This record gives sequence, C-alpha cells and structure tokens, in this order.
Amino acid sequence: MTKGGCPICGKPVAASYRPFCSVPCADLDLQRWLDGDYVISDNGVIEDVSKPADR
Repeated sequence: MTKGGCPICGKPVAASYRPFCSVPCADLDLQRWLDGDYVISDNGVIEDVSKPADR
C-alpha cells in the first residue's frame, strides 16, 4: 500500500469510493469484514451494558 492509496490494492483513491479506488476494492473489504478476517479486539474487557455508566 502506498501512502494515501487504496488500502486493498494501493492504487490512487477515488473520491466517490474513498478510502478505496473502486467498487471491487470496497466490496472486497466488506467481504473480509463479513468473513471475520478483520476483528476489533476488546482487550478482554467485558462491560455490563445493562446498567448506566458511572459518571
């Protein structure tokens, strides 16, 4: 990936598909999320969302 390029293929970014260069690269990224290839780690923190947060 080049600086400022599409995160999938490195080609220049197209404004209408930002941050990607095209629909195929955007679709590939979405498919990777849906397949579970990308994961956002919670670092093992479990939060009880049933109670209001202390402020």
